[in-house]
Amino acid sequence: MYKSMIVTPDYDCIEINIEKQKLFLYKNGKTIIDTPCITGTKGVNDTPCGTFHIYYICHNVSMQKKNYGDEYHTHHAFFFAPWGAGYGIHDALWKEDESYKPDTYLTDGSSGCVEVPLEVSEKLSREVYPGMPVVINEK
Repeated sequence: MYKSMIVTPDYDCIEINIEKQKLFLYKNGKTIIDTPCITGTKGVNDTPCGTFHIYYICHNVSMQKKNYGDEYHTHHAFFFAPWGAGYGIHDALWKEDESYKPDTYLTDGSSGCVEVPLEVSEKLSREVYPGMPVVINEK
């Protein structure tokens, strides 16, 4: 649990721990999802730390990697960076489940987004809503 967050019996939030490469979804104060994730490649495309909010949810969308121009398709995406930087949480259909290891982000991370397995993005799509807090911390 993110240490600086005020915990009440009915809080909802997504927490991402970069060092552990874990994503947690809390609804009504209970852990609904506890899953491995892949954040931005360390030192190259770091995922920003801080407190954000989900501002846009989309489904079945093609996106483009920043700085690379490569286009890719994702089933569910949850964007949390309202300043237009394009950061979000999304499935990564091109990655195998065994890719979700705590050290993957050191050499084969994302372009800055938080990647999760498809089954996790499907569950998130049923639980996440615009305005939900997203707390990203390094440790």
